[in-house]
Amino acid sequence: MEVSIKNMIKMYILSNQSTYEWIDSTTAIGTLCVFILFALLVPVFLTCKRNELSKPEFAAKYGSLTEQLNTKKVSIRFYYSLFAARRIILSAMIVFLTQWPFAQVQLICLFCTFQLIYIGYFQPYTFNWMNWLETFNEYIILASTYFLFLYTDGMLLVKLPTSAEQVKDQEMLTNVGYGHASLLGIIVAVNMVVMLVVQVSAIIRKIKLFCLKRAHKKAMAEYIKRKQLAEALHREFKDLVDDGQDNNSQSRDLQAKLLRMPNLSQNRRRQLAQIQDQS
Repeated sequence: MEVSIKNMIKMYILSNQSTYEWIDSTTAIGTLCVFILFALLVPVFLTCKRNELSKPEFAAKYGSLTEQLNTKKVSIRFYYSLFAARRIILSAMIVFLTQWPFAQVQLICLFCTFQLIYIGYFQPYTFNWMNWLETFNEYIILASTYFLFLYTDGMLLVKLPTSAEQVKDQEMLTNVGYGHASLLGIIVAVNMVVMLVVQVSAIIRKIKLFCLKRAHKKAMAEYIKRKQLAEALHREFKDLVDDGQDNNSQSRDLQAKLLRMPNLSQNRRRQLAQIQDQS
């Protein structure tokens, strides 16, 4: 939005008195045209790639176009265009409608209302809490915008109202300012709390995942150790059986140890049981 406002200001003071001013003005117009063209082409591009939006390959290359958006919904193809169009129009309003503040506030209310309808109806975000958070933000911005009407004096058709036509109640304006700042403070506080909760939840999840990986690694190491021990005892017992010493105390001890091994396969347990029955 900052870039848009800068280029709008250059267009507002458009001048070709020197080569430098002509290049600067032309660059500003070209930059805005590129922004507008890009915003118009994004829905076309996402529509052409509609079957690949959920694939990791697409997310790796063009993930910024669908980041945190539900790619299964058609409406998200126009999200970036609406996002860019809103900021370009607001930038133009700030630069070119400075003499009509009432019209500026009306347009801000209109865009906030349209954004509320879009988010509330289409639910474009992946997580429900993000849809609720964006709805809350837009609602508070819309409510805070109503306070700005008290600073415009309702001069919709008056160009540059004189000081005699302006409101003189400074105490009322001060109280309105406190109310406006309080609403904006609520947005900041709520978003900071949500960010904190999300970050803490992510940290807790990573800690749990680390503990699970560590426990799994430890269990696998114990399993491999027991398996190697069972295989060693089975080979030793098999050697004794092959040598005809399956009835002595050493073979019986090995047989008992093998039967107590928790990771011994069922086939080996049956073999040892058969040998024990024969003995």
